[in-house]
Amino acid sequence: LWQLDPDTYRIWTTGHCRQILGLDPEAEVTQQSFISACHPEDRAQATRICRDAIENGQSYEQEYRVVHPDGQVRWILDRAHNLVDAAGKSHRVTGVVIDITERKKASEALRESEERYRNVVETQTELICRYLPDTTLTFANDAYCRFFGRSREELIGTKFIELIPEPARADAFAHVQTLISNQRPVRYEHQVIGRMGRKAWQEWSDHVICGADGKVIELQGVGRDITELKRAKREARDRSREVTHLTRV
Repeated sequence: LWQLDPDTYRIWTTGHCRQILGLDPEAEVTQQSFISACHPEDRAQATRICRDAIENGQSYEQEYRVVHPDGQVRWILDRAHNLVDAAGKSHRVTGVVIDITERKKASEALRESEERYRNVVETQTELICRYLPDTTLTFANDAYCRFFGRSREELIGTKFIELIPEPARADAFAHVQTLISNQRPVRYEHQVIGRMGRKAWQEWSDHVICGADGKVIELQGVGRDITELKRAKREARDRSREVTHLTRV
């Protein structure tokens, strides 16, 4: 905790506040010692936010870095409440500082992990999508967008079931419901309406994504175009029938 008198700029702090900011536990705390504790890149903004709050009689919340005497850099969340008189003039500012360094590290690690995941997904040749239990798309990678000839903005929020020929939609939706009930990865095939209205075949391997309560909140699918494979198998069957017929003749 800390407290500031705007008229005299006298500052009172708890011992823990000094420890968090890396201030001398015995020395008097001044505006300059606060500023000096700030990271050089954050000083100007932190000082401006505090000054503007005092001048305007407003409260504030901000994040900045401090540099401890041993060179250690810590992230601080600073929340201040401005007490004003009837004329709106600030006569006391009270605040609390919280060390959020670990939270920042975790957030940065999560961001880097998501970025790596995104890079891996976007460079895949397979079609990758995520969707809600009602088949509403929440994510589609570049390969998925290219296959259907639509941008990500056009696809997200629409239902992938609408990309399937109408006669096959009931079976595809039933598959999704079965997947949600069993919660086991399933591989299946279905027809789709691709770019320029061209009908094609895709093979998908889907799995569920559950929340903390165990309920399915999303599903992810990895698919590939098997149209040529289907055509080749059909041609092979046709040739086999021809050979069988000729053999009989």
